[in-house]
Amino acid sequence: MPRMTNRIENSTKVKSVHVPSTHKAEHTTEVKEVVEVEKKDLGPIPATYTAPTATKSWNAISTPSKQTSISADPGTLWSTKATDNRVADLAAFKKLPPAEMKKELAGIKVKRDEAKLKVDARVKDLDGRWEKLPGEKRVVILRDYERHCRKFDRTTRTKVDSKLVVAENAQKKIDKLNKQIVTIGSAKTESKIELRHKYMNEILALKKKQNAAVNDATAIIDKKGLKMDRLIATEKAIDPIGAASSGALSTLFDIWDGLSKMYEEYHTVFQMIQTRAKQQIKQMEEKNEET
Repeated sequence: MPRMTNRIENSTKVKSVHVPSTHKAEHTTEVKEVVEVEKKDLGPIPATYTAPTATKSWNAISTPSKQTSISADPGTLWSTKATDNRVADLAAFKKLPPAEMKKELAGIKVKRDEAKLKVDARVKDLDGRWEKLPGEKRVVILRDYERHCRKFDRTTRTKVDSKLVVAENAQKKIDKLNKQIVTIGSAKTESKIELRHKYMNEILALKKKQNAAVNDATAIIDKKGLKMDRLIATEKAIDPIGAASSGALSTLFDIWDGLSKMYEEYHTVFQMIQTRAKQQIKQMEEKNEET
């Protein structure tokens, strides 16, 4: 990380980016440096720059700190040692020369994109597990989610509830038929055998109806943009072992979300500094022409 000058305050939060009105010589030098970088091709990242690399699997990612902010260090988030030029916070990023800012942005983007791949992989895994769960268990999980979710509007909640009622009523009938089959026992008489087959066929039809209702309820929730919320909230019920590991969807999503916000914030600052520098140079050139 380049050595910081004394004229920039070493605070951890900088509300705005500006060049001090005093020290005109320094003012001119700083602005020219930014514009020169903007005018010429920066070329590829130097060989001396080591782009951050992601862990091989999401299970190797540690749980992030309780407070994940946009200025959190990606090295901390990913349980990897920060590289020498890793910027720890936004205030330090603002003090970097434009070329170094560009390298930092490239490193954060790599981390962000790799985090998204891990989130997508976990979502796909949970989707597969969800489809394989029996309808009886899925309806219980969805009902619990519906009761505790505060993101439903009234219409969505009514639609989900109506589908779950169908699935729950089907389960009540299935339970009743199973009891009747137990009552029949293992009698081998023709009438008893036929009755057992009849009940079993009815159960299969009810299970099909139940699964269709659960699938409809799931689709209603997901179409409202709540799929990620649903999977995070129900992950423990779908995959208890995975939910308790560092590869839990909630952990992976927090990492991706933190890196995404970090990249957007840093990128905005970079663009703002470049734009401000161009404006200041233009003003100085116009002033020189007038004189």
